[in-house]
Amino acid sequence: MTTPCTIIPFPAARQVGKVRAVADGLAKRSGERKGGEGYWRQVIDSMARRMRKVGLADDVIDRELRAFHDAVATELTRLHAVEQRQTR
Repeated sequence: MTTPCTIIPFPAARQVGKVRAVADGLAKRSGERKGGEGYWRQVIDSMARRMRKVGLADDVIDRELRAFHDAVATELTRLHAVEQRQTR
């Protein structure tokens, strides 16, 4: 018996350019709580809409967005470390 599978051709967390761009956008808004939250909500809503449009299931979308969140958080940590090294 064959089990169905879902192929994610462009996993959100592996879209390095998008991860870096979003992390940079958030870093630039670091002092603006509402600005950062609004930007993040806009990015996530847009991504979720596109994933729904291509027919991904809600649980797959949630998993992809969580992985994207983790990738952006990792990139923000990297940006912060680079910034700290440059100020020394």
